[in-house]
Amino acid sequence: YYAQSESRKPFVIDKLTGVLTPSPHVIFDRETRPREDVTVKATDRGDRPLIGFCQFSIEVVDVNDNAPQFDRASYETSMSRSEAIG
Repeated sequence: YYAQSESRKPFVIDKLTGVLTPSPHVIFDRETRPREDVTVKATDRGDRPLIGFCQFSIEVVDVNDNAPQFDRASYETSMSRSEAIG
């Protein structure tokens, strides 16, 4: 098995099992790249090797990676002990 993609190589594929895992050095950011297109090439070791290709897309799920922003340095509030939950 071989994962074919552009030079960035977002995934690593186990050459024997075909298991595809994210490359440890790649940072996935939905705002920059919402989708990764992957082509996997499989070949056998015969005298005249057979070759197959599989193309698919992986959608990158968004994570809130932005730090919270507040208008003030601190906030205060109060509530009654008998206040209803919720």
